[in-house]
Amino acid sequence: MIRFSIILSSFLALACQSFVPRPPQPEPRLVAVTGTASVRKAPDIIYVEIMSFAESTDPRAAFESALKTSDTTVAHLRNSYNLATEDVAVGSLSISPAYKTIKGERTDIIEKYKAQLLLHLSIRNFADAPKIISDVLKLGIGSVQSFRYDIDRRSEIVRAAQVLAFEDARAKALALAKAAGFRSVSLITIEIDNSRAHFSLNDSVQGYTARNFESFQMAKETLDVEAQVTCRFEMLP
Repeated sequence: MIRFSIILSSFLALACQSFVPRPPQPEPRLVAVTGTASVRKAPDIIYVEIMSFAESTDPRAAFESALKTSDTTVAHLRNSYNLATEDVAVGSLSISPAYKTIKGERTDIIEKYKAQLLLHLSIRNFADAPKIISDVLKLGIGSVQSFRYDIDRRSEIVRAAQVLAFEDARAKALALAKAAGFRSVSLITIEIDNSRAHFSLNDSVQGYTARNFESFQMAKETLDVEAQVTCRFEMLP
């Protein structure tokens, strides 16, 4: 009986020790910072959109004429400037009626049909750009709709800017941590603001004709690709 009492007492002592409340653990000290960076790069590609158009009293004839003009232009560019297949592409086609006007007022009489076909060009050799566009317009394909400098491999330059933005955020967090008596920081979460990336610089050339486009000077511009990240770090002793 005495032995049983000793065993029971030992068990109760151990049980009490196991239920001793532990002191509360300190909450992790967190800091939230925003990092920004900008990478400057010269554009390496020009995107051009040229509208081909044709007119006829027959909608099918208007369509075939616009398509033929476009095919001729594509063949000319690929042969004359050694452009890659993916750098010359035919886009959307639209056909719309043109109504007859009598004494300044439009009637419901269809006078002819207008076919419009969009041609997409990607020009990588900037020195050839004015001549390429001028040649296209001399062929009578239509008019320049848009003209844009850009960066071909966007993902690489964006990634570089995001890395620099993270380094900026970490430097800010480390400075705050040391000011509070901590020695280092450890990343907890990171959010990337993709809306801050800027790639292109538009240059308006609408209305240029073959006659005056040859004298058009390519702008010597650079593109600023911006990045922004929001990070949460734990401050470590």
